[in-house]
Amino acid sequence: MDIILLSGGLGNQMSQYAFAVAKKNKNQVKINTYLLRREYVHQGYELQRVFEISEDFDGKTDLICRFFRKILYLKERFFFRPLCEGIFVFLKMINIHLICERYDYLFDSSLLNYKSGLNLYLGGWHSEKYYCLMEKEIRSLFKFDISKLNVKSFNLKKQLDNCNAVSLHVRRGDYVNELNKNKFGDICSIEYYRKSINYIKKRVDNPVFIIFSDDIEWTKNNIYLENCIYVDWNKGKDSWQDMCLMSFCKHNINANSTFSWWGAWLNNNWNKIVIVPNSFIRGISTPDLYPEKWIKI
Repeated sequence: MDIILLSGGLGNQMSQYAFAVAKKNKNQVKINTYLLRREYVHQGYELQRVFEISEDFDGKTDLICRFFRKILYLKERFFFRPLCEGIFVFLKMINIHLICERYDYLFDSSLLNYKSGLNLYLGGWHSEKYYCLMEKEIRSLFKFDISKLNVKSFNLKKQLDNCNAVSLHVRRGDYVNELNKNKFGDICSIEYYRKSINYIKKRVDNPVFIIFSDDIEWTKNNIYLENCIYVDWNKGKDSWQDMCLMSFCKHNINANSTFSWWGAWLNNNWNKIVIVPNSFIRGISTPDLYPEKWIKI
């Protein structure tokens, strides 16, 4: 049996669930939300609320995930490291495995193969190569229900249908705190957005830029645009509506974020331009993270 651990925000959960769907062809698969219940920086399990995908709770699976989390936590403490490594060796002997994704999100086709025993998969699984052969099914699973949009988002969606809308995502928030800024912060610089905007203007007639950000004031003060709309009303549990609106834009300028990654991926415009930063994580090459047709700047 395979257990896919879900963690992070909506974009991460979508990647992890898509990976689980791809693996279901080869093995019995369960998703587990234990790690989401230990996090306090996101909105918890979002796939049920946004896409009506059930949580699939299993008490026994939960206990297994709690056990592995404790072992990984203790392994970071020097005193307990030898003991934890010994436990992992013993677990492998009885055909229980923890498979962790590489830090560079490199696609590994062997992970889609059948593997006997009990296997826990911990990672983001953000490369579309894991599920590109199931694109139609994934798009069907992640289809937004327009009737759930609030009034402002619904009215904006109608505007997007009638103009050359270009989403522009600026993520700051948790990317500028001490924990994450050296890893994710400042990759999408003001220069990145300037070059991306100019790239779009040279190729798209009368673009209307739709600005999505968790720091609208910073965006207004640092990224200067005339023909634009600032989306500043989708907060908290309504934040998924930003991704929904991104997906209805004709083109996309992304942050180094899985949230706008999925907004762009779900964009059905056949000739869409998707611009992404050349790096996703500072100092780490991630060649399989973005679809090949997307433009890196």
